[in-house]
Amino acid sequence: MALTTIDTAKKFFCVSPEQRIENHKSLLASISNQAAKSKLLYGENFPIISNPEDMSGLPILTTDQIKRTFSENNPESVLNTPHTYCWKTSGYSGVSKTFYYSQEDADVFADIWAAYAWLTGVRSNSSFWNFGSKRPMVSGELLELVKKRFITNGEIYTPIKNGMDFVTALKKASKSTGADVIAGPTIAYYLICRAVRDNHYMHESVQRVLKNDMHLPAFLAKQVAKVVLAGFNSKKLVRAMEHMYRGFSYAEPLSSYIEMIHEHFPNLTMYDVYGSTEVPIIGATLNKTDDALALLMPALFAELADPLEIYKAKKNPGYGVQTIPWYKWKKGMTGELVISRPGTALPLFRYATGDLLEIVEPIRLFVPETAVLYPEELSEPVPAPAIRVIARSADAIDFETDEEMGSFMGKKIYTPQIQQAILSLQNIAWWELFRVRKGDKGPGALIFLIYPVDIPVDVAGFAAQVREVLMYKTHDETDTIKSADSMGLLEIRITHPEAFNEIQSEIMQKIDSTSSLGQLKPRHIFTVEDRIDFSRKASRKLVKALK
Repeated sequence: MALTTIDTAKKFFCVSPEQRIENHKSLLASISNQAAKSKLLYGENFPIISNPEDMSGLPILTTDQIKRTFSENNPESVLNTPHTYCWKTSGYSGVSKTFYYSQEDADVFADIWAAYAWLTGVRSNSSFWNFGSKRPMVSGELLELVKKRFITNGEIYTPIKNGMDFVTALKKASKSTGADVIAGPTIAYYLICRAVRDNHYMHESVQRVLKNDMHLPAFLAKQVAKVVLAGFNSKKLVRAMEHMYRGFSYAEPLSSYIEMIHEHFPNLTMYDVYGSTEVPIIGATLNKTDDALALLMPALFAELADPLEIYKAKKNPGYGVQTIPWYKWKKGMTGELVISRPGTALPLFRYATGDLLEIVEPIRLFVPETAVLYPEELSEPVPAPAIRVIARSADAIDFETDEEMGSFMGKKIYTPQIQQAILSLQNIAWWELFRVRKGDKGPGALIFLIYPVDIPVDVAGFAAQVREVLMYKTHDETDTIKSADSMGLLEIRITHPEAFNEIQSEIMQKIDSTSSLGQLKPRHIFTVEDRIDFSRKASRKLVKALK
């Protein structure tokens, strides 16, 4: 019998706001008791909280504190109990950090994830295709724990880290009859659609991976790619895709890809899941008609804070941050999400997520898909705040922050990661990264503008050297730049040295600014809507571009 039942789904989700507040009193007591035991992370005399009203004004937990605590101490001395799982995330300021979970901790989130899947209509005797990420990322392994909560009728497990893993996954899927339920990062759906739409796309992508990762010459990569792709049948994969009915995606919103997904997965209903390594499930789509995510609260307490308050707390760890708890949210309210969640190994008490939320509706009575498909099993709604993730909070404020970050297909790249790689080269005065959106037409390019000190003797060779350094010396767990290059979306532009005058002018403008919080140096990373927007913002710097 499946572990996910009507009773567990109702217990987790079909709870009135009044009852949820009562539940959160005991939840906060449990979290604060766990945090009090983790003295290296939370300090001495940590308060035990049993009333949500007592939360606001307490210090928050930042990623800097977590990173510093684990760098200065043995992990076992920081954790309350031995861990079973350690999953990595790209981390604040680009320094990868590890989050630790006991088996009990992982089971809690797997139970919640599975109960959520049940609410969307997933049932036992379905077949499953899990193409989540490989370790050290969380998704593949967690989805396996979720799948075990159901009695499966066939399964495909193809965890993905790089281009070759993706090819292996598609070859395996093309030999199947499909799967009723599939789950993976949003970009993977796009890549699957590209693979069946364009016969040359897979071959070209594999060639680029072979040249970049194995350093094969072009003529040899072309031949080896044919061998690698042996067994992949795009026509059979198309037929398999017709037999896929329920899809879960994460890491990036669906909006840019949904049109293509509907075109190539004609019977697939998609559900968007918002979570992180630190908090594996935060919000999700409950019904295909929903215009917002439901905040899923069985094992988390959510607050909103002014990003400026969070900034002050990062400068002063003892600073008490004023927040608004979820049950006092108002329509249209925005703020950085602060979460408290239990953890027998590593609890998080008032953890600043870095995500900027908009409150679409303070409490909405969500009608889950199951109530439509199986009304005899469930008729109750799911009362929850309706939320929308609108940005990283670092993008919403104009003062200096180490967390300057760009997002490419759900993968995150940070200024310090690029800076450390770039510093290994000579003759670079400045750099900028532009991520180009393409609306609903899929991912756009990553364009690097490189500002040399002097005109390189060999401009093409200099650009190739920059590409090599960015791809292989950037410490990035998610291989963001490699992914862009393997898709033909990485561009390197070399400016004339005189273009740096534009940067110096911006610096002077910052110095002359009356804002005490203004950052002195301009930003390195930008998001632009399209090529026209890029040209408008970069044209003065590319007037005499060398390449």
